[in-house]
Amino acid sequence: MPPSRFICRRRRSPEREVGAVDAAVGGAILAVLMKAAVELVRQIIEALNRGDVDGMLARMHPGFEWRPLETSPVARVYRGREQVRRYVEDWLTTFDVVRLDLEDTTEVADRVVTVVRGHGRGRASGLELDTRFCQVWTVRCGRAVGMEEYATREEGLVGLRSLWDSHGRDATAAGHSEDQAPGGNEPPWPW
Repeated sequence: MPPSRFICRRRRSPEREVGAVDAAVGGAILAVLMKAAVELVRQIIEALNRGDVDGMLARMHPGFEWRPLETSPVARVYRGREQVRRYVEDWLTTFDVVRLDLEDTTEVADRVVTVVRGHGRGRASGLELDTRFCQVWTVRCGRAVGMEEYATREEGLVGLRSLWDSHGRDATAAGHSEDQAPGGNEPPWPW
């Protein structure tokens, strides 16, 4: 169950008001789950930096979807571990040195939004690469299920807002939105 839909329930007792306790416990558990999501993304990036493709894939759902930057010459959706493996291995063999650093990480519902600074040196050309872009990760049940790349953090946040606007309200009306903020019909971010 995605962290954004986690509900902690306790038995009602006539001796005490449990609503506030439920909210506090649910909020604490949600905070732990969100920290775990950020840590999972960090572990995936660390494995990638070590060239440990198996370690990276082990933290991803078998149906993981990677959507690179639209401006990338290899921009298409990579679905499943084998397609992601081929994409990452091709990428790693293109560069002598590759390092991704997470600079600004924010949790939004079951998403982790992070600014990534990429450093690399082309294997054949020797050209140095220093770039910054945004990744929006979707994490559910302790596994990464997808990631989309955007040119900027602002574009990534706009993409999330568009997702909410196009799917959140309709799905909320049906009672099954994964993007719904707990207990409400508003998006789970403050802007």
